[in-house]
Amino acid sequence: MNQLNNTKRKSLVLSYWLLLPFLFFMYLLTFATVKGSSVGSLLTNIPSLTLTFLLSCLLLIQAYLLYRLTTKETNEKLLNHFLLFSMLQQAITANLIGTVLLYLYRKSLKNEQLKNTCETAWSVQFETYTLMGLVGILSVLVVALTLIQ
Repeated sequence: MNQLNNTKRKSLVLSYWLLLPFLFFMYLLTFATVKGSSVGSLLTNIPSLTLTFLLSCLLLIQAYLLYRLTTKETNEKLLNHFLLFSMLQQAITANLIGTVLLYLYRKSLKNEQLKNTCETAWSVQFETYTLMGLVGILSVLVVALTLIQ
């Protein structure tokens, strides 16, 4: 029962992380069509759209990492680090819905008996931590630039 709950929560987080960028990209295309300009010129001339575009792209990277960490034989500790990092990143970028979804997913995993029996490949760990670092740096940069504006 709890495994089914975890699968539903993971699917909900993944769906949210994939749906949000899709909706933003559709908004961006519609906005460009209404303004009669290209998406590139809008991103160049309107900084807030550029920053939001970057955050949308970061969600796609996070969705990839969550999918990869939950479909491969990975250490639960690595998944737990990623979920905690993502929860903090979502809170920093003021994505409260994402923060709550991740909190509920992480909480359901903590209630389940964690298995640390499998050893995660070095390449998977390197990829995960590298992408987490990239997402973290870009998130802080986007928030800082937003506050400066």
